[in-house]
Formats: sequence, structure tokens, C-alpha cells
Amino acid sequence: MRTTQLMFVSLAAAAVCLALPTREIRARESRTAIPESYHSETVLDASVEEVWPYALDIKTWMNGHDLETVAGTPNTVGEIVKITPRNTPPSAPREHYAFYQVTKIIPRKQIVIKVYSAPGGTLGKEVLEYDAITLFDEQGRTRVVFDMNGESIGPHIDASELEKEEKAEDEEVYGLLEAYWKNLAALVAKGARHQK
Repeated sequence: MRTTQLMFVSLAAAAVCLALPTREIRARESRTAIPESYHSETVLDASVEEVWPYALDIKTWMNGHDLETVAGTPNTVGEIVKITPRNTPPSAPREHYAFYQVTKIIPRKQIVIKVYSAPGGTLGKEVLEYDAITLFDEQGRTRVVFDMNGESIGPHIDASELEKEEKAEDEEVYGLLEAYWKNLAALVAKGARHQK
């Protein structure tokens, strides 16, 4: 009898444990996961040695949002930066900011950052992505490559709305990246002029 009671208690505990992931899955089914993957690159008329200090100082050229170091030492592994989009309407879902953390630096080669939402979500979404900025020497010139892969999870939207949202986001991201390349090129050119 005691063995039977223990078995029922164990089965009841297992049922509770199994129900928790099921609830989580149902909650996720009422939301939409949007994969995000972007690639962009540019070639600058400067050596990797000349480009590196500017590429590393992300806040000076990827400045489409307000960026503020909130932990760690700027431009080193462990730095955490608060990202606040500009012109966010007050009616937008809270919180109105996200973060990135510098997770890896290979000097004169690559910077990797992890971008993630504020606790409870950012603008109504949970965000997790990894961005890599990689530099390649091309006979005294530098190819700078930006790759981003991640996912945002937000309120459920149907397929046609998802397509519209993805298209709008693609236009916004690629527009920002083009501006960022111009910013980086201007910083590198200005630095080269000051060294002469």
C-alpha cells in the first residue's frame, strides 16, 4: 500500500512538472516569434589598424539610438549599454529600452555583442540576438562586415501582418546600417586627416 501511495505522489508531481512546460508552450503559441537575420558590409579606404579603434567604439558610429554605458568599462568585454530608441511614442508598450553586452573582442578582427530586452520585454517584445562586427584586410583597405542573428517574440500576428512587419523592419534596419557605414567612414577619414 505504501509503495502504491508513493507511486501516486510521484505521478502527481510528474504531472505538475509536465503541466508547467505545457502552459509555457500554450503561452508562446499566443505570441509570434520573428527570426531576425541581417548581413551588411562596406569597404573602407584605410587599413585595419586605422579602422579598428573606430569600429570598436560602437557608440560613436552605430548612433541611431541613444546609447549609454550602464556597467563595465566602455569598449571592453563585459560592457553593458542601455539602448533607448528615439521618438518612441508614449503609448508604445513598456519598456522603451533594451541592452547590449560586449561578449567577445578579438583585437583588430571582431567584436561580438549580445542584444537583449529589458526585464519584461522591450516595446512589447522579448528580444535576443547576437551581432558580430568583423574586419578583413583587403590589401590595405578594410572590409567591415556586420552580421546579426536572433529572434524577437511579441504578440500574435497573422501571416500577412507578419510579412508587413518584417518588410518594414528590413527597411529600417538596412537604412540604419547604411547610415552607420557612412558614420564609420567619416570617423576613419577624420582620424586619418588628423594623423597627417
